[in-house]
Amino acid sequence: VVASQGAVPAVLRVVTRLSHACGQDDDTEDDGAEALQDALETIGLLLGEGSVVPVVGGGPQSPSRGRQSVPEDEAARRRGLEVAEAAIRHTENGKQLLRILSARDVSTQYDAMVVLQRVYIKQPEPINTALLADPMAINRLMHILQSCQIDYVRNESLSLLLLLTASNPDIQQIVTMQGLAENIFDLLGDEDLGKGGKVARDLIRCLKNLAGSTTCQRCIRETGGISALVCA
Repeated sequence: VVASQGAVPAVLRVVTRLSHACGQDDDTEDDGAEALQDALETIGLLLGEGSVVPVVGGGPQSPSRGRQSVPEDEAARRRGLEVAEAAIRHTENGKQLLRILSARDVSTQYDAMVVLQRVYIKQPEPINTALLADPMAINRLMHILQSCQIDYVRNESLSLLLLLTASNPDIQQIVTMQGLAENIFDLLGDEDLGKGGKVARDLIRCLKNLAGSTTCQRCIRETGGISALVCA
């Protein structure tokens, strides 16, 4: 599909066109929801798994600090990078992907967050720039974490926040002011820390990302985060 001329841009045009309906009050979003999900899933598969694992080291501004991609074969790496670059180019530097976070359908939100993570691993800076240029995008992501009652969707928002807070101090400060630390402590209270698990690890790693910022440390202290951490 990647090698077929115009195939990937055609799928991305579907994503961009249908993203405009996300969050609208009429039935326009519902009419295109299935097609949008299919298009997002296709792009996600072409991008590759994009799995990440913890890593120690890297400069404070390094996009991969704290996490890195699982090694891929060279052909898959090139294909994923090509698709990520196309995704950035055909979605207004990622703005239309972020817009999909406002969709009412949680499955659509989930598919968008999967794609955003896989693009971010390969092309972090355009997504960072788009997020900081649109304050509502971070609000939408935080709303999913704070309000979604479906575990796999909420956990996907946490995975995306873990990536976004790994190295960008501006994003760290914004999500801290929007209550991410408190949300982490609340969610830790629901986890069995004795057993661990991916969600618990992601929560602790995300908190570690925030604690790396002096400004975020002060907010955590002022909101009683230290006491909550001891209780957790």
